[in-house]
Amino acid sequence: RQPEVMSVKEKFVEVQQKTIDEQATFFLNRYMREFQGSFEEVLDIADQFKSFARADGEDANATELNQHEFLQFLEARGTPKTATEVRESFASVDWDKSGSLSLIEFLVHEYGKEVPDLFVDIKDPLPEDLAGEVKKSIDEYQQVMTVVRGYTDKMKELEATIEAGGVKALTAKAEYESLKVKFS
Repeated sequence: RQPEVMSVKEKFVEVQQKTIDEQATFFLNRYMREFQGSFEEVLDIADQFKSFARADGEDANATELNQHEFLQFLEARGTPKTATEVRESFASVDWDKSGSLSLIEFLVHEYGKEVPDLFVDIKDPLPEDLAGEVKKSIDEYQQVMTVVRGYTDKMKELEATIEAGGVKALTAKAEYESLKVKFS
């Protein structure tokens, strides 16, 4: 009996179920030659995407954007759209027609790729040692961005506490100043 071959859609769904960082890494691994030396661009998109996927606070491990989050994401990227443009853009990016967008869907659309191409063997892969170095750099970059995101989230939280005033504001202000010095 022959092993079952997964369809492109099944493979794509499998990638969509990965974390946002894993989706970014999958995309970069597939197009490593193309993004060699500029992988930060894709990782920055992933980091920004992640912040909007989690913006509603419903799921700390959220991996997809709804239409409203997609609109906010586009605005943050400097590409504001009308409600109609967002609906049309959302529909064209939502490859699996699930009603939400994964990072991999956005990256495929943003860089003019085709979903089936994600699963085609690479004709001229990077040498294994170089691919390993790139992967290590990607991992390190993602770790640094996690620390930076934690810092910026904490600073926003402290700013809100300071803004609210009261006794907690004094403590928050001291912590805020301490963090500012530490990370500057």
